[in-house]
Order: sequence, then structure tokens, then C-alpha cells
Amino acid sequence: MSGFGKVSGGLGRVVAVGLLASVLSMAACNGDRRTADRSGEDARLRTDAELLVGLPGEIQDVLLDRDPLRRAEKLAGLLRTLPPEALDDVLAAYDTVFLDVGEFEFEMLVEWWGTFDPAAAMAWTQEDWRADDLRIEMAALRAWARTDPQQALLVAETEPSLYNRRKRVASALRGWGESGEPGVLDFVESLSGSYQQLLLGVFARRLIARDGVDATLEWAAGLEGPMDLTRQNLLRRIAGAAAAEEPEKAAAWTKQFLGDDDDRTRLPEYVALRWVQRDPVATFAWLSTLDPGTDQRVAVREAYRQWLRLDKPAAWAWLEAQPDEPWSDEARGLYALSRMQADPKDGEIAVAEAAKIDREELRWATAVRTWKLWVRVEPDEAAKWYASIADEVPDFYRDHMTLVPAQKVRPMRTSAAGGDAEAEALDGSPANAEDEPELDDAPLSEADAS
Repeated sequence: MSGFGKVSGGLGRVVAVGLLASVLSMAACNGDRRTADRSGEDARLRTDAELLVGLPGEIQDVLLDRDPLRRAEKLAGLLRTLPPEALDDVLAAYDTVFLDVGEFEFEMLVEWWGTFDPAAAMAWTQEDWRADDLRIEMAALRAWARTDPQQALLVAETEPSLYNRRKRVASALRGWGESGEPGVLDFVESLSGSYQQLLLGVFARRLIARDGVDATLEWAAGLEGPMDLTRQNLLRRIAGAAAAEEPEKAAAWTKQFLGDDDDRTRLPEYVALRWVQRDPVATFAWLSTLDPGTDQRVAVREAYRQWLRLDKPAAWAWLEAQPDEPWSDEARGLYALSRMQADPKDGEIAVAEAAKIDREELRWATAVRTWKLWVRVEPDEAAKWYASIADEVPDFYRDHMTLVPAQKVRPMRTSAAGGDAEAEALDGSPANAEDEPELDDAPLSEADAS
């Protein structure tokens, strides 16, 4: 028994040692396989990086998750629990993972970093090449503005590029709004020009998103103080932002501000430009109910111009089915110019449409512009039409429609370099900008000339 016992004990030790070696070997193989999987199959781990342990390893595992939605959820949850002292571990984990410029993980990093050291987070976006993306800078500024909006705005203003500066300032304003601190509107109203316009739009959209259409419209209607240009611009931006969500409510809201023709608000224009993108027919049905005047005319013109850009065939078909009513004059003028620009041989259709326009100034202004395109491609037909109405043309417009012998009307030619078509004026001299009307140009009129 003792001999047997000694052999058994020795065998047991051998087996145990062998088993332990096997386990260690398997663990090593598994570790090698884990590293191989991460470095070979998972392109998110940098080829020169190692798997980390502890908190850096936990963050690294999250960043290596291949599912972007799950990765975002896990990363947000983890960062939310980390104290400022974990910054070095977080950055160490980020350094091991391949993240292309502008990926959302960087935005989440600066959002978290900005809660305790926004200046350093913003400085990092200027120093690390991986953060060379406007979206990351905007995220850092937005986080900064939640705690110190004035300082964030000062930093945003240092951007030399006007386009980027506007984006940065707009992001800082969003952060300011999210902070709950007052003063956003006062700051925006202290600005001027197109910069103020841009930021008023940001403010209005943010207000709609936060408080909803009904509450925002009620707040805007109750604003006190003079109806100066700044206040009008704010109401316009509110109208446009509301119309993007609930156009019928925005349209009804504008009526309380509409005055006589000398008191142009432009509110219908801002509503119509948003509404026409969703339901053009409903937009023009509403515009047709407005009192005649500048507000209605401008809104009809700009909304129809937008519709032509979005769906020209549908815009044409709608106008062709409309009765000849004064409220649609502006749309009819743009329709005529659009037909001519699509095919200059549609001159007879275009001038016939121009003749339906009720307002004399717009009628003849549209006729001049369409005729100048028509006469270049079909001089004989254009001449016949002019002869038939020559006695009716007011003196001012006759000066712009004086016919020359047909042989002097030369068609557009293309430059030898293959550039854009170079227009020839009717008398053979180089054409100027007015001779080549664009759809975006306002129709020629006596008011323009004066």
C-alpha cells in the first residue's frame, strides 16, 4: 500500500503539474488569439497598440465594439460615471484605437471633458490632428457654453473663417440655451446684419425644438417693445421655424401682424418658403386669401421661385391650370421666364402668359425680358409679335424693345475655350448682365430704373 501510495502520489504530482502547464498554455493561447482577433480582424485596434487593463482596458473594450449604436450607448454610460481624474486613462484608451477624423467618439469625449475643463477640451481640438473637424470644435464649444457662455462665445469668435465662425458661434448659442441661463436673445439682438439674421434663425429653431410651436408663437406674440427691424427679423425667423413644423398654425399666426401695404412684414414670405417644400398647392391656396399688397406679392413670387427649383414640371402644370387672377401675377411672370429659359423657342407661349398679368408694370417688365430671349433664337417670329403690340407698349418699355433688322440679331455663341455661352447684344456689342436675365433676377420695371 505504501509503495503503491508513493507511486500514486508521484503520478498525482506529475498529472497536476501537467494539468497546470496545460491550463497555462491554453490561457496563453487564448490570450494570443484574443490579441490576434483584436489586431487582425478588428481594424479598430491600432496595429502598434496593446490590450490595456484596468479602467483604460474597460474604455478600450467599449471603443473596440464594432456595433456603433451599442458603442455609443456604452461609451456615454461609462463616461458619465468617470471623475475628472480619469482623463489620462481615457486619453490613453483613445490612443490605442484607430478613429478617423470626425467620428462621434471624439464629440462624446469633448462633451464629457467640457463638463470639468472646457478650455482644455477646446485646446485639444486645436492640437490633436484627429480632432481636426468642425463638428468636434462645435461640440466642445457647446459643452463650454453650458457653464460659461460668454467665454465660449469669445473663443468661437476667434475663428478667421466666416463660415466656420458662424457655425462655432451658433453651437455656443445652443449650449447657452441648454444651460438655462438668460441673455441669449439680448446677445443676438446686439448684433447686426446677416450675422444677426443667422443667429436669430438658430435661436428660433432652438426655441421651437425646446418649447414647441404653440408656446413659441404665443411667446413671440406677447413680446413688448418697439416693432423695430430687429424685432421684425425675430418674428420672421420664428414664423419660418414654426412653418417648418406646423405651417397652418404659423400661417394663421402671421395675420395679427399684417398691416397696410406700406407696412411690409415679410412674414407670409417666410411661412410660404417653408410650407411650399411640403405642400405647394396648400401654400398658394393660403396666399390667395391674403389682402393684396407687397407682402402677398413677394410671398407669391418667392414661393413660386422655390417651387420651380424643387419641381419645375409640377409648378408649370399648376400655374397653367390657374384662372387669370391678380394675386397670381408674380407666379405668372416667373412662369414665363422659366419657360423661356428652358426653351427660348417657347417665346409665343411666354409672351402670351405675360399678357395675362394684371399689374401693368409687371406685365410689360416680363414681356421685355421674355422677348429679349426670344428674339435671339426666332427673330422673325419675335418681330411679328412686337409689330402686333407696338402701339400698346409704354414709352419706357419701348426703349428696351426697339427692334433692329433681323440680320443683326445674332445667336449666342460658345467661346473657343469651351466656356459658358457668350451672349451677343442685339446691336452686336457685348451683352451686359441685364440682357441675360436670370430667373432669380427681379423683373425689369420703371421703379428699378429710377
